[in-house]
Amino acid sequence: MTPDPDDPIGADDDADTRCAGLTTAGRHDDAVHLAGQTVRAAPRRAAGYDRLARALLGAGRFAEAEEAVRTAALLAPGGPERLLTLAAVQAGQGRRDQARRTLLAVLEQDPRHGVAAQQLAGLEAPVRRGARRSSGNRAMVVPALVMVLIGTVLLLLRQAAAAAVTCLVLAAVLLLGGFPGNRSEQR
Repeated sequence: MTPDPDDPIGADDDADTRCAGLTTAGRHDDAVHLAGQTVRAAPRRAAGYDRLARALLGAGRFAEAEEAVRTAALLAPGGPERLLTLAAVQAGQGRRDQARRTLLAVLEQDPRHGVAAQQLAGLEAPVRRGARRSSGNRAMVVPALVMVLIGTVLLLLRQAAAAAVTCLVLAAVLLLGGFPGNRSEQR
């Protein structure tokens, strides 16, 4: 990942990688705290709000994550990673149709965007298979494992920390019962 020269904390301390590591380790409060520091240090920098949105997403604080990602979008136009974060927030809030449209927007920009394609597949898997959810949530195991694999590889390569965190968070959501919006659709 190339540090953002306009983000002094990110450039000096590699805050994206540190936040991703904290989130992956389940230390969500620490990740939110570190990301909050980047926002306080440079409140007009979109990168800090992106970092904060991903940390909040990992903590399951979806409304706050959505506010942070929208603030980042107001400060600077974003690429696919910001849209992936927004899609994860929307899905986490049970707004599956909005998440699907957001992911399709990423794929319109880049039809070969692997992370967006995997997130879309994970989002649509229960509907496509028509399977009823069980308490074990077996239908989500394979998509979740794919998300874990993609996220881990991205972290190990020290590239695309934002996409890595989004993949790992989606994997956790899938394994812990899927998106709240799926439950009503499966009955």
